[in-house]
Amino acid sequence: MPDAQTPADLLLTHDGVSCTVEMLAVMRDAKTLDADRWLETISDRLRRIGQRHNVEFRGRVETPLDKQRSAELLDEVERHASATAQGLELPEIQIEGVAVTTVRSKRGGGGTSFDLPRIDYAKRILDKLGDKAEQAQRSAASWIVADWTDHLWHMTAWGAQTLEEKGNALAALIRSGLDNDRHIRGVVISDGGVLMRPDIPEQTVQLPDGAIAVSRQIDSWHTRESVIIPVQPHTTDCAQLWLKILDGERNWATRELAIHGLEPPSELPKI
Repeated sequence: MPDAQTPADLLLTHDGVSCTVEMLAVMRDAKTLDADRWLETISDRLRRIGQRHNVEFRGRVETPLDKQRSAELLDEVERHASATAQGLELPEIQIEGVAVTTVRSKRGGGGTSFDLPRIDYAKRILDKLGDKAEQAQRSAASWIVADWTDHLWHMTAWGAQTLEEKGNALAALIRSGLDNDRHIRGVVISDGGVLMRPDIPEQTVQLPDGAIAVSRQIDSWHTRESVIIPVQPHTTDCAQLWLKILDGERNWATRELAIHGLEPPSELPKI
């Protein structure tokens, strides 16, 4: 862009419509990754305890424990598991930022279900988009595109809602959060299409004020859910361009192979 201080990520032009874009991918947050890594260090011991006493474990992790405190937790879990196997109901074990409850199992024992650190996803979305809006002011970009691949879409109560409910919630949040960033015309936010979800139906849901919620099958195993959100009035032209781009992603691998004269492998069946 001639008047920009820094280059934008993309300039898209189609049928007289142009969108200058800043892009970002949001991965799992550091707190969740730390908790997940710590759970891996105790998972084998928990499984053996559970199988020995025919119990399962429910718990939550806010902050991981150090080696000494982890050993103390596992010793206490062993004692609780023995008592639970005898029919006793005990309160949860809590050591610093970790809590564990033992319950009798009907499936052979050893199963675990832990809640990871609680994340304020609304704040996280607005913080990340706010940073990109500042960058867009320097690059003269007018749209932000975000692949949101942390647990928001896949492991929250919000993620279990209908596509329309998710789209309306995101549109309301993002419009309110970017209300003062008048240079941002719109936001496209998606789940990144990273999980194997072959059974999600394709949908196009028209939302208020020109927003569009979209579910599109990328290949035989993956579906991308996206919400296209015009933030400023009279920006629906770019919203329709984004809809075309998302439509074009369907079956892309087979199509690109064919363009280059290559047959898709049998492991890549056509949709």
